[in-house]
Amino acid sequence: MSTTSRHLLIFARHPRLGRGKRRLAAQVGDGLTLRWYRAHLEALLRRLAAPDRWRLVLALEAPPARYSAAACLPVPYLPVLRQDQGAGPKADLGARMLTCMRPLAPGPTVLIGSDVLGIERCDIARLFAALERPGSLLAPARDGGFWALGHRGPALAGTSLAKVPWSRPDTFEQARAALKARIIPLVKSDLDSLGPPCEAPQNRRPQNRRPQNTRAHYTKAHMSLARAQPLAPLMPNLEASLKT
Repeated sequence: MSTTSRHLLIFARHPRLGRGKRRLAAQVGDGLTLRWYRAHLEALLRRLAAPDRWRLVLALEAPPARYSAAACLPVPYLPVLRQDQGAGPKADLGARMLTCMRPLAPGPTVLIGSDVLGIERCDIARLFAALERPGSLLAPARDGGFWALGHRGPALAGTSLAKVPWSRPDTFEQARAALKARIIPLVKSDLDSLGPPCEAPQNRRPQNRRPQNTRAHYTKAHMSLARAQPLAPLMPNLEASLKT
């Protein structure tokens, strides 16, 4: 199969102040959250770029008025799809995902979220290998949702995720039933599903030690990521920092 027929879609937001990752922003502020997201998105795009294996495409929400998307994207010159193109600006998450995937059929397409931790090329290769057989597949997330949706075959005509509840423990099972998808047992987490990283260590500390400052903990982990080299294997280090 031609490599150009394989598409890896990264479903992302424009990196803008005050948009997305609200749980993290509540802990550390909007400025630090924006810096983390830009650094994470850049590292993800560079790490998963593999032109000899698949075509990387960025699926972005509609930009606001008077906003230069090109100036704010961490990795310019990637092919970009509008999430609402053909689905309408008020379409729900499921409709926007399927709308982005339909034009790329019947070749194998994998769609992943942009805030998932620890995704490597070998994970994407495993998903595309599973798509040697036509159909749909889902990879579960630890919070009950899914971090990857794959499909090969007809353009998902008549398929809908309109009745799938989002951000609930049963999201994965509801989506799997709606898509009649196979399960790929490759579990990942996003930042929100890890919870406040200092909770568990605080519970294990002796009483005479001062509790860890939440903002300082986030700042150390995320600023080290923001300053890191773009091509470095950043996410395992970030996950380790968040879990300590």
